[in-house]
Amino acid sequence: MVNCRILPGHSKQEVRDELARVFDDAQVQIRYIASNGDLSDTVTVQRAFAPPPPNPEVFHAVKTIAAKTWPGTPLFPTMATGASDAVYTMAVGLPTYGVSGIETERNDHREHGRDERVPAASFFRGVQFYYDFLKVLTSAAH
Repeated sequence: MVNCRILPGHSKQEVRDELARVFDDAQVQIRYIASNGDLSDTVTVQRAFAPPPPNPEVFHAVKTIAAKTWPGTPLFPTMATGASDAVYTMAVGLPTYGVSGIETERNDHREHGRDERVPAASFFRGVQFYYDFLKVLTSAAH
């Protein structure tokens, strides 16, 4: 069983076709398992949404507050690997970005575990980051 993360702008069928090309073995079955557990030989051709282009106003606000919160720390965009409500907002044409102001410790990955947590100081600094970010983003002066 292979769990594939579909990159933005690609379809499940494209991934299935690529797996078939790579394996190139008639004895290997490539089937799709739907969310409800049903198996199928075909998949939907719906493409994942392409990432929205960078919005200068959003990135200006992020850079401004990140520089204030963590001076000298490099800032760079990433693509989230998990589920997001962006599937709904992007579907109606609203460019959607995830902005994180929560610090985590390097190599301390507790996502969705029994002890999922962030340090209390990081939580409160993150709340302040989001507040300041929204103030900059919604101000007329930027």
